[in-house]
Amino acid sequence: MKKIDIYAKGIVACSICSPKEKSIEDIEVEVNAELPTGISSQWKIANENFMTGEKNPHECENDKDRLHYLLKC
Repeated sequence: MKKIDIYAKGIVACSICSPKEKSIEDIEVEVNAELPTGISSQWKIANENFMTGEKNPHECENDKDRLHYLLKC
């Protein structure tokens, strides 16, 4: 199965591009394995839209079979 792509990393937020077929649980596990937060709180899909106003998640502009997600810790 295709992997996720972490394309933006911050202290408390990150943005990823994931195959549509991945579950939220799988996405969170993979992001936490690839980009540990270093604190007790782990990455979780955010319950808010991106700062640009785009929905979370939204379709990738480069690949209709992938979605962009915002995660926060």
